[in-house]
Amino acid sequence: MDNVIGKMNQQITILQDTGTTQDSAGAAIPNLVTIGPVFAFVDYQKAGSGESQEADQKTAFTSAHFTIRNSPERTITAKDTIVYRSQNFEIISVLEQGANRSFILMEAKNND
Repeated sequence: MDNVIGKMNQQITILQDTGTTQDSAGAAIPNLVTIGPVFAFVDYQKAGSGESQEADQKTAFTSAHFTIRNSPERTITAKDTIVYRSQNFEIISVLEQGANRSFILMEAKNND
């Protein structure tokens, strides 16, 4: 994991889902808190990209791994979203890695 420290040169923003509220018409509106910018190592996954079948349509997606330094001030979950180069990536899994769990590896996919 130490070999990614010098490669954390891409800025990402994390949109953290803190629940929902209701607007005046009673519709649910997500509450999103912005975390960032955060420097990350971004690794696009050739094997994890492709097409998926959704609602009788094929949808193209891109899979990527985002590695950031861990911080006790933030808790990242699969409910959150990564914004990278104006694209939204849905977080699929979150793993703590490295000595003393000093890094967070997030697997994410983009359907844009």
